[in-house]
Amino acid sequence: MTSVQTYHRPTSIEEAWRLLSDNGNSARLVGGGVDVALFTPTDITTLIDLTSLPYRSIELRDGELALGAVATLTELLESPAVAGYLGGIVVTMLRQVASPLLRNAATLGGTLASTHP
Repeated sequence: MTSVQTYHRPTSIEEAWRLLSDNGNSARLVGGGVDVALFTPTDITTLIDLTSLPYRSIELRDGELALGAVATLTELLESPAVAGYLGGIVVTMLRQVASPLLRNAATLGGTLASTHP
């Protein structure tokens, strides 16, 4: 059972950091919320949703792939920039991650930061 009581959706990174600082260990940053839905510890009372922040971009810049932390795995999988990068190996790997339903919610940042398999 979850103990979440407060949900914030900051519109700037500064606001997100302030909320995290103000709430300390009782707060959790979320993007797609997959980890929170599956593994929320009972001491988490505050969620800080990062999806309104401008970190959803998926771009090819000078031969480098630049990916925003709140881009979902499905958005990455469907991106022409990702499809053509490194001969399509990134798309091949993304297809191996989770089910389509979870890829629709899971963010790149959350997937990389997750401590769960």
